[in-house]
Amino acid sequence: MRFKLTLILITLNLLAGYYIYTLEKRSELSNEFEQASTKVFADVFDIDHLVIEAQTAQATSKYVLNRKRRHWHISEPIDWPANDNAVERIIEQLQSLEKEISFSLEDLEKGQQSLADYGLDNPSIRLTFSSPKSAPQTLNIGAPTEMGSRIYVMHPDGQEVIVIGDTLLRSLSISLNELRSQQIFSLPLFAIDSLVLQSGEQRTRIEKDKEHWQFVTPVSAPANSSLVDHTLNELVNAHAILLLNTKENDLEKLGLTTPSMRIILRGNNRRQTLSLGNVVDFENKQVESPPMRYALLEDSPTVFTVIAEPFDKLKQAQAFLREKQFFQFDPKLVRDITIAQSNREVKLQKLEDQNEAAATPAWQVMSKGDNGNIVSIPADARIVAQLLGRLSQLEAMQFVSDAPAPGDLTSYGFDNPNGTISIQLENGETQTLLLGNTAVPSASDAAITTVFAKRKNAPSIYQVRSQTLALANTDPLYYRKRVLEKHPNSAQVQALTLTQVGSAEPLFARSIDLKSTTWPLALEDMAADQAKAVVSLIDSICTEFRVNNYVTNEFTELPNLPWAYKLVVEISLPGGQEAQTIRRTYFFTKRLEGNRQIGGSVELGFVFTLTQELIDALYPLTSTASLPELPDTPEAVEKAELPIPQP
Repeated sequence: MRFKLTLILITLNLLAGYYIYTLEKRSELSNEFEQASTKVFADVFDIDHLVIEAQTAQATSKYVLNRKRRHWHISEPIDWPANDNAVERIIEQLQSLEKEISFSLEDLEKGQQSLADYGLDNPSIRLTFSSPKSAPQTLNIGAPTEMGSRIYVMHPDGQEVIVIGDTLLRSLSISLNELRSQQIFSLPLFAIDSLVLQSGEQRTRIEKDKEHWQFVTPVSAPANSSLVDHTLNELVNAHAILLLNTKENDLEKLGLTTPSMRIILRGNNRRQTLSLGNVVDFENKQVESPPMRYALLEDSPTVFTVIAEPFDKLKQAQAFLREKQFFQFDPKLVRDITIAQSNREVKLQKLEDQNEAAATPAWQVMSKGDNGNIVSIPADARIVAQLLGRLSQLEAMQFVSDAPAPGDLTSYGFDNPNGTISIQLENGETQTLLLGNTAVPSASDAAITTVFAKRKNAPSIYQVRSQTLALANTDPLYYRKRVLEKHPNSAQVQALTLTQVGSAEPLFARSIDLKSTTWPLALEDMAADQAKAVVSLIDSICTEFRVNNYVTNEFTELPNLPWAYKLVVEISLPGGQEAQTIRRTYFFTKRLEGNRQIGGSVELGFVFTLTQELIDALYPLTSTASLPELPDTPEAVEKAELPIPQP
């Protein structure tokens, strides 16, 4: 009995489930039918032809559009690519167009009304469309309804008037300027692999080689890839400003039968050619507008205008887009640098046996001594890095010639160069820079002086800034490591005496017991600024004595620059059971400028210029000038004989 009851309940549940499913399915079908019944068009896909006719009290217009491949094109009133987004917006609204209310023409007659009451006797807009599989259909758009945001439309079958939202009307109420494409070129930027510029007899061709651009004609030379990409981006995004009816214009008069320039873009097995004509002569001289040119695309009858500037500068493309850095290399891969000037030569050599973890590689400078033997000294890695950096970034100020005659090489000074710099890379490749004569300054900028330059075994001649000659420095001292002397970190100064040359009275003299005190403690009796200067002086000369640069490699007094101060330093160097003490004597001139003062080492035999830190440390100890004490009471002011400030 219980089993039968269970079986009956299961059967009832199945029947209930089936009934509910059937009702839901019928409901879905009903909804689909309702939705389908509200659609104005059952199938408006694959539309490839549109005609938009509009009329107002002021004017009438007619736009004819056709789909060509994946894009839309205007064929009337002009021949020009359409704005795909604007056209697709119209089609999307046609596909989703729904009628809210409808009534037949019979209903109009029964109500004693006519099409004129709904603005459909003479529609403001008539939209005709068709597809490859369907005949043309026309939608007449009439007056707005009293409800607002809705309009009356005659159904394409001509049998009923329907009410729809006014979104379609807003999309159709479009000007030619909004309906047309603004861009000139349709090639996408990433697809362009060739740019050809032709102006008169001059033809310039630039092609893409992998990631870089290269001039192919009139000279084979690297182009500046970033500038070429930027220029192409400007071209692709350039706009046609005004479209003209070619039937009413004379191409010869506009300068388009013999264009001032032709621009050809290639890519994706396609080619687009733009011809540029005369500058537009505005009849209204009061119009504030940048200069424009007439332009015409190949295989298009429509003349248009463009802003002249981005196109006119392409006439100088051979200089404007050319790579100005003509002596390029990776500084990290340089092994040797040989610099020659007149009869002198130095060689900078990277040391092979180095710690890989070192931040900068070690170098040595090699030159011939007075006896003809090769002398090598440590080179300053910072100076070498600056040299390589400036060489690798060397830019041409002007491109002089790409095919010089033998006589030109002589006149430019390359038979006997004023400077030669050769770099050898780790792969054995050698590049040599030749620096020739000084060029005559240009009339436009006489302040800039240049020298002729070229790479050895390469024909092109350039002009570079005359300061480039300073890179061909053959003085070994210029490259010498700027550390005059280095002591262990545990070295300590135990005595310091600073005197003025010719005076027995020291400006400063102090010695300390290094076991019982320190310099800051020993200087507590001094003025704070002088105590700070002494500590800074000790820091500058004790562990590592750095110089700004070297003047001579022997200790001597320079002409007209007598020594003014003498500094004697005793340095304690730890070693063995007892510390070793060494004595160093330095001479200094007066401070010549804020950042220039000369010094010399008696024991080491060098004259050098001081670092800014050492100049600033010496100044408080050598400057004896002091400001007068100012009176602090009115009575003292009256009695004081102060100098009157001069204007």
